[in-house]
Amino acid sequence: MSVPHLHPAPPLGIALTDPADHLLDTVPFAAEDTLLLYTDGVIEARDRNGTFCPLPDRAARWAGSDPDALLRHLRHDLMARTG
Repeated sequence: MSVPHLHPAPPLGIALTDPADHLLDTVPFAAEDTLLLYTDGVIEARDRNGTFCPLPDRAARWAGSDPDALLRHLRHDLMARTG
């Protein structure tokens, strides 16, 4: 499945503007798709060289994993990158 173009909006829980100011994106999911939710702490985590975590690239490595295994892989990978 290709990633659709999504319209930017404020983070969840931040209501700085009127909801009518933002377009609603609808994304279809197939039975084998996985929705990965994460905090900004994951994508803002840096390695010792100051490089941000490339979450989409790293998560793609385990795209065929079940959700529990995906989370284990990502957690291990993040901890190894950040120390």
